[in-house]
Amino acid sequence: MPAGVEDRQADAWEPLLVVADLAGDEWPQKAREAAVALVTVARETPVSLNLRLLEDLRTVFLSRLVAIEQAQPHGLSTKTMLDDLCALEDSPWQTINKGERLSPDQLSRRLRDYSVKRTNLRLTPGVREQTKGYPIAPLADAWRRYLSLIPCDAVPPVTPVTKPALESYFEIALGTEGTEVTLPQEEREGSPQLDTTRVEQLAKWWRKRMGQLLGELIPGLAEEQAKKELRETLANEVPDTELDTEVVRIVKAANKPKAERVTS
Repeated sequence: MPAGVEDRQADAWEPLLVVADLAGDEWPQKAREAAVALVTVARETPVSLNLRLLEDLRTVFLSRLVAIEQAQPHGLSTKTMLDDLCALEDSPWQTINKGERLSPDQLSRRLRDYSVKRTNLRLTPGVREQTKGYPIAPLADAWRRYLSLIPCDAVPPVTPVTKPALESYFEIALGTEGTEVTLPQEEREGSPQLDTTRVEQLAKWWRKRMGQLLGELIPGLAEEQAKKELRETLANEVPDTELDTEVVRIVKAANKPKAERVTS
């Protein structure tokens, strides 16, 4: 890979360079020159407002991990997003609308290009009142496709409450020790985790239970109910501080493609 072609750009160029190498002759050199030239142009081109919005929303969501974890489905209200966007340093969103702040409808139109749509959220556990907002899952998909990784030093302090949301939705550049996100040392020591066999048992239960609940409830409520039952099951197996981490492990294992489950 040529110098200067890194991260997402390297992922995009790698198969093209392989083809050039297979073609031989002058193509390996030409392909690498093209990669460097195009990546340089892209780096020097001002970021579009929509990409700026994606970047700023990732910053906002990264600072609201507790609220994201509490909401069902996981996400933030439109009001919180707009308030935080306008509060960012050097933000264009406070005056983008002819001197007025970005409106909810303008936010919706810009995010529609990335297949991100408004929905109803329950912001507080146990409270049925709903408000308009945006789920994080489709935003996280857009971040993965269009943005570079988050620098490790930009990640906020990690706690047992925020770690599941951070690991589920954000891609972090590897730190100097080769790890992405770690709990403080005093929280890691002596914290038992479920063994692989137990995780697979509970993953199988999760798939079966979700199949039952989806016949009765909407997806968000079905997942909320299944997680509640899973936490009750784990209450006697892991410490309270590890409950959310183990729930995420089990759900990830349950959602693996069937081929991966067979391989593992």
